[in-house]
Amino acid sequence: MPFASNPGSCFNGSTLNDQKTAYSTQLPDAHGTHLLLIRHGEGHANTDRVIAGLVGCNGLTATGRSQVDALANRWLRLGFRPDALVSSPVRRARETAEILAEHMPGLQIVDDCALL
Repeated sequence: MPFASNPGSCFNGSTLNDQKTAYSTQLPDAHGTHLLLIRHGEGHANTDRVIAGLVGCNGLTATGRSQVDALANRWLRLGFRPDALVSSPVRRARETAEILAEHMPGLQIVDDCALL
């Protein structure tokens, strides 16, 4: 069953199990893919109780940086290393990604404006 550009063509009378089997044969190692969402550490906007996006975000607090360091150290203890870090360009999110990447040399950060 090929991926359909027309969503309506996905409902062709096949059973859910048929669809799962077809998709799993098209996506090698699909069961080994994980998406882990991380919220940024505490930001100044949190403590100042303001809403801040690209404009007005003053980054992480000292507590926020410690939170992210703790997460990075936990990942290291567990032997976890992501394949990629995708971050919002908002300063507190970018700083979070940078701290995580510092603990894992060679790990690239990709800014994605769709995450605003």
